[in-house]
Amino acid sequence: DILGVIKKKIVKKEKINLLYIVSKNFTLNNKKRDILNDLYLNESEKKILKYDFGLDFENESNIIRMKLETSEFFDKKRVLSEIRKKQKNKKIDGLVFIKGGGNDLDYFEDIVFCEKIVKLNIPFITAIGHTNDNDLLLSQLSDANYNTPTRLGIGFLKIYNNIESENIKEELGSVKTKNVIFMFIIVILLGYSIFSTFFMKREVKEKVKTTKLEEVSKEKNTKLEENKKEEKSNTTKNTLKENLDSLKDKIIATEKKDSNNNQKNISTKKVENKSKKLIYSEDYLYTVLSWKGYRGERAIQEFQRDNGMKVTGKVDENLLKKLGIKIEYK
Repeated sequence: DILGVIKKKIVKKEKINLLYIVSKNFTLNNKKRDILNDLYLNESEKKILKYDFGLDFENESNIIRMKLETSEFFDKKRVLSEIRKKQKNKKIDGLVFIKGGGNDLDYFEDIVFCEKIVKLNIPFITAIGHTNDNDLLLSQLSDANYNTPTRLGIGFLKIYNNIESENIKEELGSVKTKNVIFMFIIVILLGYSIFSTFFMKREVKEKVKTTKLEEVSKEKNTKLEENKKEEKSNTTKNTLKENLDSLKDKIIATEKKDSNNNQKNISTKKVENKSKKLIYSEDYLYTVLSWKGYRGERAIQEFQRDNGMKVTGKVDENLLKKLGIKIEYK
């Protein structure tokens, strides 16, 4: 379970040794393109992939670039040779094959190449092309397959975010446990104070059995002592009560905050459920973009940027209108 291994290592804050086999850089519309840029949207996501998933964007020490043209027959041997070298130097947790859709996919249908990859006995992940490329032999043999490189990035970041949210819940749970223990201690102290006061009065009454003079003096002394003790006991009770009231206010405030957050989440889900779902053909969308000179996982963002639109990388009405595609809803 390669994804399970990755999750455990992130939880334990251990280094993950993944080896990425990636298509080489290319130029489109006089711009240098790299398929690895399709894995993240901003610098913070890029840092997570770098430090938590070991993706070395700068030195590429754990990246092997593939030459995927069909003429490069001997490049398959080179890739296998480099994987074996890396395997000898240190234990590899998994291989990750990354390539956008389109041409030059024979690499991943080569039975001999795929068989040698399996015999390495290293778990591997594939993120090759679009939905219609998932019947490739290497994708079917993989331990985990993603429809596109972008989906791989989303999957990795989801693993990381789930772990972070679980850590936050554990921290909140420990705080609540501490509050319960604190209240329990206060109740015990309060009970002890009342219990001890009751027995002190009882002991005083049993001792008053001497002469009248002694009784009078003892009664005076006893009353003075009782007054002091009652004052002290009342002070302790008031302090404990104030602490209890303050603690209850904090707990109620926390519960209200959690309730408000839950109501916000429920209202957000209701609004989302009422919204209409946009229907379009992903293959036709990428075909229209390719007619205009835009290809790969970043095609939508490049088109939005060049046409003065808001760069979201997502399909909406404005994008479909700009491309001349009929808009339909479900």
